[in-house]
Amino acid sequence: SSSSSSSSAKESSASRSLTTRLELALSQREDNLTSLTKSKETAETATQRATLEAEAAILRAELAEILSLRTAASTAAGELKDAEAAWSVTEAQLRTRVAALEAELTSSKAANAAEVARLTKEAEYLQSNLEDAEMRAALAEKSWAAAAAAAAAERGAGCSSGW
Repeated sequence: SSSSSSSSAKESSASRSLTTRLELALSQREDNLTSLTKSKETAETATQRATLEAEAAILRAELAEILSLRTAASTAAGELKDAEAAWSVTEAQLRTRVAALEAELTSSKAANAAEVARLTKEAEYLQSNLEDAEMRAALAEKSWAAAAAAAAAERGAGCSSGW
């Protein structure tokens, strides 16, 4: 941004310098034309008047060109100002958008970290419940095996006692 400001300042200075030079040239040509017009009025011969008229025509053409250049320089300076203003706005909008995206990313990271922590706790809780269920299932299996063995032993004892 500082390099664009620097080049913009150089362009603005160059534009002012060009405008100043054009104004000076315009003033000189106008003075020359006024002087020629006075000389033409006092010229003694038709040849002198024709020569002065030709020089005046050249000066008028130069004046028109200088005026055209001055208008073009003024237009270019205006366009440069407009472009700088548009760039300034665009740069500010981009900086604002980048800041918003960075804030969103930071917020998203925090939300994701919180979700990961919540899911980790939930997984630990479910793992603990699974281990409890496996332990109860193992105890129930042992209990059932013990009951089945007791029933078989009782049946075996019943058969030998004459049932």
